[in-house]
Amino acid sequence: MIAAFGIKRFKLAHFQEHIDKTANSSNPGARNEAMNCYKSMYLYMGEATESIMNNLKKAQQDQLKKDFEEIKK
Repeated sequence: MIAAFGIKRFKLAHFQEHIDKTANSSNPGARNEAMNCYKSMYLYMGEATESIMNNLKKAQQDQLKKDFEEIKK
């Protein structure tokens, strides 16, 4: 939704728990979409996105940080 419509004013806390659960899902497609959500948030929120990634696994955080570097370029 973020990629399609952009960031609107809303409280991320309403969605954060769901995004975190999806990122830790056993379904690879669901995990991938959660990671895409973080990447889309990074486009609008920049470095602030890293502050909401605390509930992700270390490997996921590392991968997202690499992806964020690519997005910066």
